[in-house]
Formats: sequence, structure tokens, C-alpha cells
Amino acid sequence: MKNTKATAIGIVAGDDQFDSSYLRAMLDDFINYSADYVKASRFFHRKAFKTMPKYRQFGNIFITLLTKFSTGYYSVTDITNGCGWLRRDVLEKVDFSIVERLDESLRECTNPDGGTVFAYKVSDPERYSVVEFDEQNRAISIEEKPAEPKSNFAVVGLYFYDNDVIEIAKNVQPSARGELEITSINAEYLRRGKLQVQTLDNGDAWLDTGTIDSLTDASDFVRVIQKRTGRIIGSPEKTAFKNGWISREQLDTLAEPLKKSGYGKYLVRVDRQSS
Repeated sequence: MKNTKATAIGIVAGDDQFDSSYLRAMLDDFINYSADYVKASRFFHRKAFKTMPKYRQFGNIFITLLTKFSTGYYSVTDITNGCGWLRRDVLEKVDFSIVERLDESLRECTNPDGGTVFAYKVSDPERYSVVEFDEQNRAISIEEKPAEPKSNFAVVGLYFYDNDVIEIAKNVQPSARGELEITSINAEYLRRGKLQVQTLDNGDAWLDTGTIDSLTDASDFVRVIQKRTGRIIGSPEKTAFKNGWISREQLDTLAEPLKKSGYGKYLVRVDRQSS
């Protein structure tokens, strides 16, 4: 893109679902309205919409709704449609590094001095374990479902600890609810002044699974993303292979007994350079 002199970039998805001649039909509106971005939508053409398989229709509508709610662009439809025009100067302003930030945050926590919890900003913090932290992301307080939350950041259930966690966990006592709580471990690191907080960006997807409805929503979300992208979310074997912790031969050995489920075939296709 840096070497081209073009002022506009035409976009067509590589799955061959769209006739590239549609781009020419959209170009006039793109120019006449001085738009930053235009995209096609099958939602306005009943015949085109019906050509999609039922599972694609469901997935498209589901992801479109998520996009509307997360971005505030309620007029956007057919979000999975990959046909449109984009001004080059607008594209150059996009910060693509946000895609890599979560991976970087995770890597930074692989060898912590103390404990690290991940947090996500929510509108109803009283439903969650809530963490309060300072400008240096040092935890100040952490409470389980507080009536008066001290922040809007919910602890999402992703934790990194140093080896001290082994002894800390051995000494954890049942809470007032009669349960061994992960919050007790975090509280001990907080007492020692060694609890850090990593915040997730708004673009990261975090779904609560504390109720039947929310668990169903999360399951649907994962299913749609996996079917659409062909990637399995949460594959420890793939992660180990990509990081060089196991060899190709070891990955194939792990995949062999899982081939009937389809997951094994996915592992066989994994490439170390793939995302």
C-alpha cells in the first residue's frame, strides 16, 4: 500500500462470493458522495441474501449485531461482506497494532514478579470481582461482587502468577461461602504489594458465562467465529507448536487419536507461521 499512488482502494473478499464488477457500480457513489468508505450489503437484496446458507445467514446477523453494539455504527449491515471501497488516507490512519496488543500483553506476563490479573471495563461491575488500580496499573483493592464498586473494571478470570502461588494456594482457607476462592490468592498478592493489572481493550471479546443464557451466547459466538475463520479458539497443542515447545512430529502424534472429531485434522493442518 505504501508504494501505490492510488487514492482509493477497492476491496473484494477472496472467497469468490462476489462479482468484482460490483466494485465499478459502487465507485460512482463513492466519488459523488466523497465518502471515506462504502461497502456492499446483501441485506437490502432479498435474492442475494437467500443465496447464503442458513448458518451463514445466522452468523452474519449475529456478528453484525455485535458490531453495531460494540462500535455504535448502527447503520452498518452485512458486516461479513468483503466488497467495497476505502480511501487510502483513511486506511493509513488505522492503528493495526491493536490486533497484536493482547498477544503482547500475554507475553509480558509470562514471567511475572508476583501476580497479574486481567480486567475489562463493564457497565455493571457489581456482578463481578472488581479490581481498583492506580496509574501504574498496581492493584489497590479487589472485591467479589461489591455492592458499591470502586471501579468499573471486572476481573475476567485470566491470571498469571510466579511460583509463590504454590505456597499461597496451599494456605487458602474456605471463604464465607464455604469455597476455595481465587480471590483469596489475589488478595494475598495484593497484601504483598505485588499484584499488577492488565486491561483488555474494547476491541477484545470477553464474554461472561455465569448464567445459562450468557453461556449459550458465548458458545454461539465461538461457534460462529470458528466456522467463519476456520480457526479453533483455545488450542493448547497449536500454541505449543507455534512457540516451539513441541515439534511437528509431536503435534502429529497428539493429533492422531483426535482425527475422528475433526480437531485432529485441524491440528494436522496447523502451520507454525499461521495465525
